[in-house]
Amino acid sequence: MKLLACDIGNNFVKIGLFNKNKLTKFFSERTENLTMSFLTDVKFDAVAISSVVPHATKFLENFFKKNFNITPFVINSNAKFNLQLDYETPETLGTDRICGAEGAFEIYCEKFQSNALKKNESIITIDLGTATTINVILPPNIFSGGVILPGVVMMSNLLNKNTEQLPNVSLKSYNSVIGKSTPSAIASGIVNSTIGAAARINDFLKREKGVKKIYIFLTGGNSAYFKKVISFEVYFVKDLVLRGIKSVYERNLK
Repeated sequence: MKLLACDIGNNFVKIGLFNKNKLTKFFSERTENLTMSFLTDVKFDAVAISSVVPHATKFLENFFKKNFNITPFVINSNAKFNLQLDYETPETLGTDRICGAEGAFEIYCEKFQSNALKKNESIITIDLGTATTINVILPPNIFSGGVILPGVVMMSNLLNKNTEQLPNVSLKSYNSVIGKSTPSAIASGIVNSTIGAAARINDFLKREKGVKKIYIFLTGGNSAYFKKVISFEVYFVKDLVLRGIKSVYERNLK
């Protein structure tokens, strides 16, 4: 079976075609200008969607019904997950967060031929998109919540918009923890506050939860840059959320 996994984000829609467990095609299109024209010659049997943009979800549902006679499976809090949700408001949990965690958990299970984390292990996922989300999985398979903070572009835009003199900067301005110019100081603040949040969670799990081994998965639009500046070991997985969408879809077929 060929599955089309769709991750609808605030700025981009990322789409992966899976032939069984293998990602064979990848597409990306701006959320605000959706056309799906690249699917003209793509063959697939089913569609699964994770979305944080309701109007784009509706567009895709109608698109696939009209053009392919396929009703997509749209992931929400009522879906069956491989992870148990230890979250006070599951109805407000972004499906991109849980699908990223599902993708990381699937990779862990494949790597170690297991269906659960060991009692002294944990998984952290870091998704560097419009917002930066850091999520935690605890043994045996508990999605335990996480942290949400502004994404790197949003941080720069907010500083520029809400001050008289601070410029808008890119990550290219970062060259040291201690910035020697205003652009490099801003870039350092953005980079190191993001890394610091991940390091804080890493430290918390070891000190407060007795975790000995932490597997950290990095994904999202800005992750290629951050994998070069993060000092701790990470697994860089471009299609982490898409893999999670596939995993949740398969779980709900059973």
